[in-house]
Amino acid sequence: MTGEPIPADTLLAWELIGLGASTRTSATAHLQQHLQQHRRATPRPASPRAATPRSTSPRAATPRSTSPRAATPRPATPRPASPRAATPRPALPDAAEDVDTEEEEPTIEVLQSRERYLTRFKSSFREEVMSVKGMASFIDPNDAIVTLFDTVIQRQCEAVDARPHDRCVMEIRGSEDDEKPVWFSLRRTDQLSGQVIADRLALVIQSNQSFMKDGMLQVSFIHIPTPEAGGVSETRPNETMDSWIQRRIENYSIFDPANTVDQMCLFRSIAYSSGIMNSDKLFLNRLKQPASRVLHMQAHELRRMCGFEPNQTCDIDDVKKVQEKLPHHRLVVFSDMKGKDVVFKGPATSLGEPRKNIYLLWHGAHFYAILNVKSAFSHQYYCAVCLVGFRNAGEHKCASSCWRCLSPHVHPDNVPLIRCALCARHFAGEECLAQHQLPQWNGKSTCHMKKFCSNCLTTYNFENKKKGWKHKCGQMTCRYCRLEVDENHLCYMTPWEPKERSKKARYMTVYFDTETCQNEPMGGTENSWRLHRPNVLISQQLCDTCVNVKECDHTCDDCGERQHIFHSLDDHSLNVVAQFLDHLQTLSSQKKTEILLFCHNFRSFDGYFIIDEVLKRNLPLQVIQQGAKIISLKVGGWTFKDSLMFVSQKLSSLPKSFGLDSELCKGYFPYLFNQPEFYKYKGEMPALEYYCTQSMSRKEKSGFQKWYRERVEEGYVFDFRQEILSYAVSDVTILREAMQCFRFMFSEIAGFDPLFHCLTLSSACMCMYRLKHMPLYKIGIVPQGGYRGRDKQSFVALEWLDFEQHFLGDGVKIKTAECAREVRMLDRPVDGYVEIVSPRGRVEKRICQFHGCYFHSCPKCYPNPDRVVHGPDGMASNRYEKTVQLSHMFRKNVFFVKEMWECMNYELKKSDPAMRAFFEGYKTERFVPLRLRDALYGGRTSAIRSYVECDLTKSQVLRYVDVTSQYPNSMLRFPFVAGHPTIFLKGDPNMPPVDQWGNCGLQGLHHL
Repeated sequence: MTGEPIPADTLLAWELIGLGASTRTSATAHLQQHLQQHRRATPRPASPRAATPRSTSPRAATPRSTSPRAATPRPATPRPASPRAATPRPALPDAAEDVDTEEEEPTIEVLQSRERYLTRFKSSFREEVMSVKGMASFIDPNDAIVTLFDTVIQRQCEAVDARPHDRCVMEIRGSEDDEKPVWFSLRRTDQLSGQVIADRLALVIQSNQSFMKDGMLQVSFIHIPTPEAGGVSETRPNETMDSWIQRRIENYSIFDPANTVDQMCLFRSIAYSSGIMNSDKLFLNRLKQPASRVLHMQAHELRRMCGFEPNQTCDIDDVKKVQEKLPHHRLVVFSDMKGKDVVFKGPATSLGEPRKNIYLLWHGAHFYAILNVKSAFSHQYYCAVCLVGFRNAGEHKCASSCWRCLSPHVHPDNVPLIRCALCARHFAGEECLAQHQLPQWNGKSTCHMKKFCSNCLTTYNFENKKKGWKHKCGQMTCRYCRLEVDENHLCYMTPWEPKERSKKARYMTVYFDTETCQNEPMGGTENSWRLHRPNVLISQQLCDTCVNVKECDHTCDDCGERQHIFHSLDDHSLNVVAQFLDHLQTLSSQKKTEILLFCHNFRSFDGYFIIDEVLKRNLPLQVIQQGAKIISLKVGGWTFKDSLMFVSQKLSSLPKSFGLDSELCKGYFPYLFNQPEFYKYKGEMPALEYYCTQSMSRKEKSGFQKWYRERVEEGYVFDFRQEILSYAVSDVTILREAMQCFRFMFSEIAGFDPLFHCLTLSSACMCMYRLKHMPLYKIGIVPQGGYRGRDKQSFVALEWLDFEQHFLGDGVKIKTAECAREVRMLDRPVDGYVEIVSPRGRVEKRICQFHGCYFHSCPKCYPNPDRVVHGPDGMASNRYEKTVQLSHMFRKNVFFVKEMWECMNYELKKSDPAMRAFFEGYKTERFVPLRLRDALYGGRTSAIRSYVECDLTKSQVLRYVDVTSQYPNSMLRFPFVAGHPTIFLKGDPNMPPVDQWGNCGLQGLHHL
């Protein structure tokens, strides 16, 4: 019989499980014979391994992260059956005495496990010794090896919470005394698999070697987390102060001088911070020890110098005494998580020299040392003088720095200015010029970041600009379309794009409802209005992991328990809203979390309880109101919205509208029965007047009376505590399922989440229109202030511009503040601008400038150049020079500039015949600019008289005339105005006569 070759990976697998040479020879012969008989009996296609890549097999196609938890090795826990187990497998022959032919599943028993965190490298090291059993029962041992190491890798990754993009290093030994371990160098976690290990073992292990011969396996695993993008620490909105401090201690931004035997946290913090600034690495290592004697001695020395007792408790008032003993340091004490609440700051300088800052944190009657103020408060840059953090280089303008070179020292302006040949800016002296060339922001100098354009006389910078950006005179960045456009650009509505969710944050949705009691009169008397006080609050939360789970008692691995009940039925002094906000704060402290909260009628009822508690806690908030109604409330990472703004119907009708479970229905509850004296009530049904039947509709009242009558007849026992809790839970469950159904249905059609991106149903529809249906460059955005009349201009200047328009004729139009808006050229507004085309096709760009003699300091009318004027110019000569320089800049950039001084215009009106003739017949006409909002008024005026006296003897006839509105008809059948309008002040060419326009509007009257 011709022997069929056995695959190399199968031979390797037999070596790994410890089969000897004689056993392998016998097993090979029997396996070859069995394969030939099987193929003659049943034709079969090519082997999946030969015809298809490894990744297409059932086991390899399933990601390691989605494998069942039962597959994770546990001591004495059998592994679930492999997908191949259903197919009959040929067993090894009985002649193979060294092979255990018993059909058993391979198991992993962990004999020893240890793990430690490498603080210096911020990585985890794990080492495990395992006993592997049941490997010999596989006819295809290579699959067993791949599955074994897939399970081992999954176990290590789950233990250290490794992500796919993290890095890892792995070492495998067949036993503890193995002298040649298999090493896998640094790589991504998702690039290490059982197949990779099996292939590597096939290359490094010789045929005469045995691996894992005694069933022992030793694994060493190093996990290196990949740092997240960005240079600032993670921020968690609404995080608790204690959680924030603990995180900052872990990343070495804050030092905690624990008070174990004394009360010297203030002095230990100061000693530790000053030691970091003035010491070498060896001394720092001694300071970092938990019981550092050096730190203890320095703290005691500072305490004695300041005159404090060892066990004397220090507070904010004592910091001033300590500051007086530190002439070379400046103490700065914060009390918040953002670095904005500075409760104490010492003098910034001493004898003209700047002091070194020592930053402290005061919380819970305890002082902490802030070692890295930028990392602690999540700032890219920090000004040590102003105590202000900022994100972009050059964004902060420090009062003590030079505005020219941005160096910490102020340079006087009363020196000759020196022009830099590279950036074309002027600097106050040689030192200022040299300072602006030194690297300051991200290794770049001020000379590299800021430039001056001599054409348009504009200083521009390269900060936050894209790579390859170049300055262009007369261009700006439009805040709507985000493009570089001309200065007089008219923008259009742009397509809407959904905001992308942050990959670093957890997103949750919380639905809640409150029940209130009204036992406190507001006016002090029993007949006055009563105050609503929440005594029951039910919340149900969900995240992306459990969004498809409907049960209320579900517990999610990511966001925890779904339902939370807060009540004051046992203790009337409890504040359920405060408990609810504390719960939200706990969720926000676990990790960076964005929480979206919904309540039915939040805008008019529940929202006031939330905003009242938020104001008590002095939390920063952003409110969007519609009159007195709260449309949206944003508090850090919490965003409260009203579900009524999306589904404008009663809560009781939502199950029927969305086809929810028939068991979900809003019941009836006696609202007026919610009083402290009834909290423990158990008995017959409350009286009808407690159910507020007067606010029910006729249909609702009929249904309620039937329900109430049935309960009374059956002798129903009313348990107040159970009833109010079940009623509130039912309301929140209905709200959650209905809103999630609306969310899914809308998202499926529109392609975005309306609850996350929008505040109302109308805004969601508008976003969908802009996302999928709106054409480009059709809907113009009205400029701020309107199309004309926003810019101020003197009457005499407009008169001269009218004369210039009359002189040019009706063929061209001068753009002025009267007919349009002041045109901007080279980022400067001009009084008038017109483009004139000559017969040869040459375009003349003409700028008309009218100079008032006082405001531009005419040398003829105001000959004293040293006259002091109001404003930044200081003297009259400076103001006149700026006017001349501006005209010179326009002419330098190929503009024709026509100037007129006020005094010259007054003389020409008398001496020039053309001007005198024009102004003799000139009529002053100034038109009030149209306001687009005025077009929104109108509609039906309902001019109906309810009572009219009619004299039948005089044959008087009563008639009713109704004018049918054309608004719906026009919306349906007529086109809309697109683009931006053309402004006509006189002689509108395309407008029909008024009488024709009026007749058109009155057609189709119907007499009723």
